[in-house]
Amino acid sequence: MKKKIIIYIALLMFLATILFTLTGCTNKNEPTNPVLDINEVVKNQSNKVQNTDDNKDTSTEKEIEFKTVNYGDTISTEFVDMTIDSASSSEELYPTDTSGVYSYVKDTEGEKYFYLTGSLKNISGNSYDVQDIYAEMIFDNKYTYRAQLVDDNGGNDFYGHNVKPLGSVKYYLYSSIPDELIDSYNTCTIKFAFKENFEHDYHTDFSLYDYRYTITLDK
Repeated sequence: MKKKIIIYIALLMFLATILFTLTGCTNKNEPTNPVLDINEVVKNQSNKVQNTDDNKDTSTEKEIEFKTVNYGDTISTEFVDMTIDSASSSEELYPTDTSGVYSYVKDTEGEKYFYLTGSLKNISGNSYDVQDIYAEMIFDNKYTYRAQLVDDNGGNDFYGHNVKPLGSVKYYLYSSIPDELIDSYNTCTIKFAFKENFEHDYHTDFSLYDYRYTITLDK
């Protein structure tokens, strides 16, 4: 009887040894805390960033908004009343008084001045320079020219641009355009913009201005 018990215990110990060995072999190549491949992590993160950029909807970018004006309109703000009267072209631009000595905008050979004209009235409490305006003229949706403003206060020059409160001037928003284009164009779109009280600014980006307007003229 005692001999059978000893054999039974020995058999149990043998089986336990086999099971322990098998368990050790199974876990030998499977660490419980695997190390991540840093290159693989970086690659995965780069793919995520790339996918994000690829899926960006560029159509949501906000377009610059301009208020459309036409002949006969008056732009009214808290600091200026600006009328839109007419447009034309000319070899030279002259002030109101040419009876004596006067200054004018001279002709450029092979070109004419195309201009938009009207009046500007300062309704703010302080003087400002109405020449601080950014403008472009686009002919036939293709040819773009930078435009500038001169003003006529009824004198013999175009130097009256520092307009006092309740003062008014006639303005010419103009650009020098090749004769060939003046003769052949179909449409001209004029875009212009300024800041409050015509604050001085060198920017050529319309989005950085507070007041933006556009007018399209047919020939």
